[in-house]
Amino acid sequence: MSDSTGNNGVPVHDDLERPKILIVHDNSAELFAIETMLSKLEVTLFEAGSGAEALSLCERHDFACIMIKLELKEMDGYQTALQLYERDRAKSVPCIFLGTAVEETFEQLVMADMTVDHCELPVIPAVLLAKTNMALHIHRYRRALDKEILKRRRVEEKLKQTAQVDQTTFIANRRYFKQQYAVEWRRALREYKPFSMIMVDIDFFEAFRDRYGSQASDLCVIRVGKAIRQVISRAADFVARIEGAGFVLVLPSTPSKGAVKLAERILERIHKLSIEHANSPVSQQVTVSMGVATVITSPNIEPNELIAMGDQALFRAKKDGGNQFFVQELK
Repeated sequence: MSDSTGNNGVPVHDDLERPKILIVHDNSAELFAIETMLSKLEVTLFEAGSGAEALSLCERHDFACIMIKLELKEMDGYQTALQLYERDRAKSVPCIFLGTAVEETFEQLVMADMTVDHCELPVIPAVLLAKTNMALHIHRYRRALDKEILKRRRVEEKLKQTAQVDQTTFIANRRYFKQQYAVEWRRALREYKPFSMIMVDIDFFEAFRDRYGSQASDLCVIRVGKAIRQVISRAADFVARIEGAGFVLVLPSTPSKGAVKLAERILERIHKLSIEHANSPVSQQVTVSMGVATVITSPNIEPNELIAMGDQALFRAKKDGGNQFFVQELK
């Protein structure tokens, strides 16, 4: 049994689970007859006496079907349908025109990707019910399709995020680093600004793993990664884990002086973690070595050159004993 609306366009008994049908008609007797025919369906009926009122209702409700009388006084049914089609909430709603359809105009609506049909007046109950049921079927199919598309998009987004996130530290992984570094480098090329990178490696990590085991090693990496991530705040800057005990900070539009300050803050934060490392020859707790590298981006410099500079600086810091950073700058 259908529910119908009152004079203010609000259904008397609105069931949110029921499909909503909007009837745009300015003849109360014919409107009553149509509503009586549709009373066998499990739907909620809405009334609109004009095209303007129909447009207003479509701003507030999602309809499964819209029935429009072709010969309305203020705005004819075709004009109403075209304006409804411009609304996102009504763009894909099937329309059933009530009256004699003008073939040329009807074809134009079909060509505009509108789902349209029509019933001659006076309406034959069996014909109207059949066409309404078809419109409701299309509505249900589209809703199910939209849900499936949304579900797939969410799965794809989750898979994409998982593919770009290190599953131990839950920060960016090597794959993300390669992709995003290329993006940031191309952006920086347009500006000829300084571009810095900090390579970070936990000192004597294998010795740590040998003494404390894999679980403690994972926890160590997690805490170090979190400490590194906390030193950056700009949207373009990011941290990625690129190997077992290795991280990289990508710092677009950052001069050497700014990168050095971040490296100093990282040393301080790692020291404050106070993670025991009895097998370290330089300290009784976990420390890191860093390679700080900076270039002024230009077409003459390849992105791999900055990475190589960072690796060289990191090697020098570790060679000198660790728990420090070394700086390389190409001006």
